[in-house]
Amino acid sequence: MLSTLTERIAVFLDFQNVHLVGRGLFDSGCELHRCVPDPVRIADLIASRRKRSSTAEAIRVYRGRPDPNHQPVVTASNDAQASRWTRDTHPPTAQLPQRKSRVTYDCPQGPAQS
Repeated sequence: MLSTLTERIAVFLDFQNVHLVGRGLFDSGCELHRCVPDPVRIADLIASRRKRSSTAEAIRVYRGRPDPNHQPVVTASNDAQASRWTRDTHPPTAQLPQRKSRVTYDCPQGPAQS
């Protein structure tokens, strides 16, 4: 069981910024589609580096969705990633019971508004 001193945190990720900044910092020579970050690993890393004992209980990923009419392959890849993320049930520590996914994936339902 978790210690009463362990804090539960929620991590909110603006996926595009995390993706592009991470690539720029760690491997700018890598093709963009080959360096896609894993929101669960990022959230668990953030929790592990806090001064107080913490566990990532919720992960919210905000990411635009490509237009399937114009980019069907990119859209399929995007949807597959989102599906994998929302199925993740790996708890950050072995003591936590299995539960539904910690990842919530949000994307706009319509085209971008200017």
